[in-house]
Amino acid sequence: MVDLYIARHGQTTWNVQKRMQGRLDSSLTKKGVEDAKRLRDYLACTSFDEVISSPSGRAYTTAKLIRPMEKQITTDPRLMEIHLGKWQGKTEEEIHHEFPSEYKHYWNAPDRYYNDGGETFEEVITRVEDFLQEIERTYTDGRVLIVTHGVAIMAFLSIVKKLTIKDFWSTPITEGTSLTLIRLEKGERKLLVEGSVEHLLLASV
Repeated sequence: MVDLYIARHGQTTWNVQKRMQGRLDSSLTKKGVEDAKRLRDYLACTSFDEVISSPSGRAYTTAKLIRPMEKQITTDPRLMEIHLGKWQGKTEEEIHHEFPSEYKHYWNAPDRYYNDGGETFEEVITRVEDFLQEIERTYTDGRVLIVTHGVAIMAFLSIVKKLTIKDFWSTPITEGTSLTLIRLEKGERKLLVEGSVEHLLLASV
């Protein structure tokens, strides 16, 4: 039995500006750092056999904040955010104005979405599936902490829930530092926790 603890990176400056990041990057905000530290405290008593992060700075920084004493954090490009081509670095308003049809498909018809120079949702799901299969080959037991991005997490959920591309956005995108738990056991993949922010709620009590 292998448990995957999948965390989204903390809030970034471009998140606040509603600017699409994709493979580009921006720094964590003060809230992003504080939320990651709350997740660190929440997981303090949980041991992990490995910590794997997207190579993007915002994800790797979040991983280091969650596991500050970890001697080695592995990076894996299959955990990177969806490549958004010419959209990257633009605000959602700018994209909506410049690419109205593609933007509409992105959110409302993901099975028809195409972005010249970017990735499709199918391509993201394919690389996340490849990552999952490698984890299944590598581990028979234990816990792995994964720090990644919103669309990548939606790909994990699509795979485990066996959703079609058309239903990719059937659940809201997870919040910064949210925690999703997937259990791999006897060839099955079970979703135990989806997008939990309990660590943030506890901190506000």
